[in-house]
Amino acid sequence: MSPERHNLAEAFQPARGRSLEGLLAPKRKKDAEDAQPRKPAMEPSTPPSKAEQQETPISAKTAGNEPDVAPAQAIDGSTRNVGVYLSPELLAEVKGRARSEQITYADLLVDAFEAIAPADLTREFFQPTEQSVSGMPRRVRRARGTAGIQIQLRLDDRQIQWLDEQVTNHSAPSRSALVSTAFRLYLST
Repeated sequence: MSPERHNLAEAFQPARGRSLEGLLAPKRKKDAEDAQPRKPAMEPSTPPSKAEQQETPISAKTAGNEPDVAPAQAIDGSTRNVGVYLSPELLAEVKGRARSEQITYADLLVDAFEAIAPADLTREFFQPTEQSVSGMPRRVRRARGTAGIQIQLRLDDRQIQWLDEQVTNHSAPSRSALVSTAFRLYLST
């Protein structure tokens, strides 16, 4: 036996609002309160007096003039996933080495940075400026990370901060480019 169904054809007549009454459950008290018109967020006000301006902190005065900036992350040591991209060939080597040594990708990355001289990493991303015959310097084509397959490294906040500093120190175009270069140099030795 199926439940009784209402004929909705009448609901789509010109005065349909009235014909829909009673088909829906009554509003809950909370919904009725939410439906009440709210006061506007900005009420017209008089300019603050000189004394009120002096009491107002500087950050509150300039809050509307500054762009939204996220507060600096606190370094609390919690771990999170960091995605990096590796070429399929390099990924196979990384997986094989991590499996054979029974370590994580993050541990393998730490081993890679310990084994590689910082100068070798910097040399990978350094592009010398070429001079043309006329003396005008040629545009430097910056090395980019290659398309690849994403892996997740479980790193804590200190490791992520250190990795980001290395991206800057070695002029790497991205975290992925730095990590893939470090893995490539480490696994090729």
